[in-house]
Amino acid sequence: MQLFFVYARMFFMKEDLLKQAGLSKTQARQLILDFLEKNQNLVSAGDIYSALSAHLDRVTVYRNLEILEKAGLVFRELSEKEALYYLADKQHHHITCQKCGFTQCLPCDHFFKKIKNFSQVKHQLFLSGLCNKCNK
Repeated sequence: MQLFFVYARMFFMKEDLLKQAGLSKTQARQLILDFLEKNQNLVSAGDIYSALSAHLDRVTVYRNLEILEKAGLVFRELSEKEALYYLADKQHHHITCQKCGFTQCLPCDHFFKKIKNFSQVKHQLFLSGLCNKCNK
């Protein structure tokens, strides 16, 4: 019974987030947010599509990721190969091991609210290196 209430609370929290962002709740958005929440890693649109292809087509995945990103509900980070997506309260950065792919989160302390002659400023940062395990 407790599991039901936890799931129901998460369901309504996501619905509230969509409403606050001015977005309607659709099956596609719900499935993508659920997948990102459960995965807790950086994932490509292709990974999301592969996991949800029984329910969503590729165009729907890409279109909804773009919508969710513009609304500030999903964040995108560019790797050397592709765009990767993650779900978080606020933007942060990641460092990825070049050898094994281990990824660690790093806080983002950049403030770009007031840059003369610019608005709606976004930034991207790609960090890679060798984790302690691979550096031995």
